[in-house]
Amino acid sequence: MRRGLWLTLIATLAPIAQVSMADEALLAPPMAYAAAPDSASNSYKLINIDLASGASTDVGALGFVDVEGFAVAPEGTIYAVSDASKTLIAVNPFSGRAVAVGSGVGNLSVTGEGVGAFDSLDLGLTFSCDGRLWMSSDTTGKLWQVDRNTGKATLIGNLGTLISGLAATANGVFGISVGPLPGLYRINLDTATATAVGSLGGFAGFVDAGMDADSAGNLWAVLDYSPPQVSRQSDLVRIDAATGLATAVSRTFPEVEGLAIGPVPTCATGPGPAATPVPVNATSALLLMGLGLLSFGLVRGRAQS
Repeated sequence: MRRGLWLTLIATLAPIAQVSMADEALLAPPMAYAAAPDSASNSYKLINIDLASGASTDVGALGFVDVEGFAVAPEGTIYAVSDASKTLIAVNPFSGRAVAVGSGVGNLSVTGEGVGAFDSLDLGLTFSCDGRLWMSSDTTGKLWQVDRNTGKATLIGNLGTLISGLAATANGVFGISVGPLPGLYRINLDTATATAVGSLGGFAGFVDAGMDADSAGNLWAVLDYSPPQVSRQSDLVRIDAATGLATAVSRTFPEVEGLAIGPVPTCATGPGPAATPVPVNATSALLLMGLGLLSFGLVRGRAQS
């Protein structure tokens, strides 16, 4: 075989291998950030969760108690809230250490608005596709917009249902309700109204939920049953945004709070026709690409001989 043909084959096969490996990685379930109690530090810790297996890896102590409602800003900064101190915090993804933003501890200015002896709000958090930060409560049903620079929360209204986890896609914001009728809701941020999408299916009895969407717009959630079922593991589920139906993916340990995967894509510009994805990692597509380039190389080689 002529030298030119060998070069053509190398040029053909190398990009195919690289594209295939890249697409395999993109198709794999993503990693997520969440929080869990940490007895060693007497606070909460940041953890990484493999959404495919439910396996978790400790990152480090957050330095705050009752941390929930994780969200990733457009530029990648991770935010969460401490329900215990009513504080918006920024989280270091490498060490787990968190710091209060703006005016410091208590910066949300919602102390006294919770329920019970612990002033509980059980907060959800998300950035919408336009870069604004939102917070919900599954004890009061309220929705706030939060200033990410100061932490100050401004009340928008009452959603009419107890929304625990929040997640945003390029097409809007979703929430999971808790209580007697758990389900997926679409949230209107301007009017603070929640419209039911559908039941989660066979999942009930959870007291908290963390939720986020991946870069493809798929909804993921962690459902926490503790307390009172302290020994029950948290469920990791994938949720159909069109129907609300949840599908079990895996389980992780009890009392996991919040869920964050990555920044929300920019807002969709309009409905428009849906683009048809090209399965570039499919065997048939790769073979066709390879054969086409190989044929080109053979013809060129003969022409030069």
